[in-house]
Amino acid sequence: MRLAVILVAGLLSGCATPVSSDKAESAGADKVCKRIAMTGSNVTERVCLTREEWAAIDKQGQAGVSEFERARDEVAPAGR
Repeated sequence: MRLAVILVAGLLSGCATPVSSDKAESAGADKVCKRIAMTGSNVTERVCLTREEWAAIDKQGQAGVSEFERARDEVAPAGR
């Protein structure tokens, strides 16, 4: 459950960055649209990005999870 919350937080933080529509249009890349629930709202927002942009957001979210886990283990090592 915690991992899911952290992944969603990473995904949402990546959505806050501006998306270059010129890049997607010039490459002729297909966009993939997803409905994302914004923090503090019951309303979902439709976000359309290319597959490469979604992959970059996923990678950024995984990096955030790894950093969180590393910092947590430094403060309270597993098994204590």
